[in-house]
Amino acid sequence: MELRGLFQYLVNQLKKGQGIELVLLQELIQQMANVQFTENLTEEQLDAMAGSETLRYQATSFGVTRNNKALIKSTNRLRDSLLPRDEPKLAIPLLLLIAQHRSV
Repeated sequence: MELRGLFQYLVNQLKKGQGIELVLLQELIQQMANVQFTENLTEEQLDAMAGSETLRYQATSFGVTRNNKALIKSTNRLRDSLLPRDEPKLAIPLLLLIAQHRSV
């Protein structure tokens, strides 16, 4: 999948005030970086998230389930799509537009 085009599409949609596609971004991050979205953490889980990696792993049900090499590769690909060396970076505009969209 060509990620750069997808991120540019998300930026364009957010500029138009359409944020429904943010679900795509959430899914993409969950799949590629193994980062889970949590809305309602308990007080104990919040405390555990401030601890070590082992404590975070044990306090939540979303420990790393993928091969570490595959996870590193997909995370690097995600980063390189948002922060390329030789093209305009999309990370900052995307983050700013997400913040503006959420504040509305």
